[in-house]
Amino acid sequence: MIVVAILATLSGLGLVNYRSSIAIAEETVALKELQDLVATIELYEQQMGQLPETLEDLGMGTPFDPWGNPYQFLNFETGTGSGANQGEKRKDRFVVPLNTKYDLYSMGPDGRSVAALTAKDSQDDLVVANDGAFIGWAWQY
Repeated sequence: MIVVAILATLSGLGLVNYRSSIAIAEETVALKELQDLVATIELYEQQMGQLPETLEDLGMGTPFDPWGNPYQFLNFETGTGSGANQGEKRKDRFVVPLNTKYDLYSMGPDGRSVAALTAKDSQDDLVVANDGAFIGWAWQY
């Protein structure tokens, strides 16, 4: 009986560590993919003289984040792209847009988002801000 209790405790601890490792890996993948998308968008802009209308224009199909949601993109000039916020620019706590040309972000593990980073549904988003100078959690920005 004691052995079973010890094994149950150890497996419970192992499961918690496993889930934590998975969450860290998903975050790392999403951050790297956002960095790659920023670089690809910049290359597209240099070659074509304009931003893409959607992420599909980059020739990669629809990119999905590690949580199974499509990355969100909004071209400010044309108002096109894909986004949970229906054409609304992402804004920080001072209601200032995060970027000058486009928004790019993941809706995070919960798959929900609104334009304001201070909203509860946006706190777990991974965002690109300051025109690519910041890539990280919305709650850290």
